[in-house]
Amino acid sequence: MMILQHFLISSNSSTSFIDEFAFLSQVHQAIALQTQIEHYRRWRSNLNLTNGVGYTMCAMYWQLNDVWSAPTWSTIDFNLRWKISHYFVKRSFAPLILSMYFDQNENFHLFVCSDLLENIYNSTITIKVFVLQFGNDPIYQQSVELNKISLLSSNEIYLPEEFNWKIKNNVSF
Repeated sequence: MMILQHFLISSNSSTSFIDEFAFLSQVHQAIALQTQIEHYRRWRSNLNLTNGVGYTMCAMYWQLNDVWSAPTWSTIDFNLRWKISHYFVKRSFAPLILSMYFDQNENFHLFVCSDLLENIYNSTITIKVFVLQFGNDPIYQQSVELNKISLLSSNEIYLPEEFNWKIKNNVSF
């Protein structure tokens, strides 16, 4: 019942509830796959300092497609239509991504993950944080210059403490 913990289902009628629940179950699956894939991609460049072993070098997911019509975990249905989660998976496996998450202390972390076979030089990342309740103006904005994004890497982009303060004081967890 994780879906009911994370999403509001507005309808009380049984047919509308089932429709909304089915849709939100696909959204929930998409977010779960994105979270898992990006977690593994962020850990790409991390090593266990005691034994030098890497934590992960890749990510994989199960199940790609269906062999018959049924409500399954696959991201492509029996008729070869992409489900919501397949769009999320495609974006999460892009050769170059920005991946973010909040840790257990509600601190924001931002990573650039590259599966490219060449370095990227002199890039600018512009971060804008919006709170939907406050309209179209960002509560925080900053540009970060990156001299080099290394090939086949994952690196954290360190943001000033002001950023976490702004987030914690304007976003409820």
